[in-house]
Amino acid sequence: MPLPRRLAVLCLAALAALGATGAGQPTAQQDAGTEAATLHASLRNYISARWGAPDSETRYRVAFIDLNDDGRREAVVLMDGNFWCGSGGCSLWVLTPRGRSWRMVTQATIINPPIRVLPSRSHGWSELSAMVDDVNGPDYEARLSVNGRLNPTVTRLTRPSNARVILTYDDPVRALFP
Repeated sequence: MPLPRRLAVLCLAALAALGATGAGQPTAQQDAGTEAATLHASLRNYISARWGAPDSETRYRVAFIDLNDDGRREAVVLMDGNFWCGSGGCSLWVLTPRGRSWRMVTQATIINPPIRVLPSRSHGWSELSAMVDDVNGPDYEARLSVNGRLNPTVTRLTRPSNARVILTYDDPVRALFP
């Protein structure tokens, strides 16, 4: 076979092999970038629609993790800023992907890191835990069910968990509005 034809056959074989291994498909890093970008846009839209003018101090930390075993990662978002935090802690939101945006699943207030994923489940969702600042005593770890709104002050864990930490104060803080 002449060299140009042999080279063309080798190139076609290489392209076919790349296609078979997923080349040209989004990589996990590209998927994570898209996931983060759509979450950022959804958070901006949600806050603007619900509370009006954005607060330039609004920031957030996020962990992406599949909490309901549907193969898609939810966003566990710890809000930060004067509007979202008080003396007892900050707001924690759990959102699930919905098409090219995100839907709010649950919210809790007065939350502090570390945020952990507990081995227990409620209504098909992994439960979370977070630290709560008790003004009448020492801080404590509270169980957070992801299936609806709740006040974590009434769901104190009987003993601290050693579950996997997904969010801490050391995680990057992202500005939501310029």
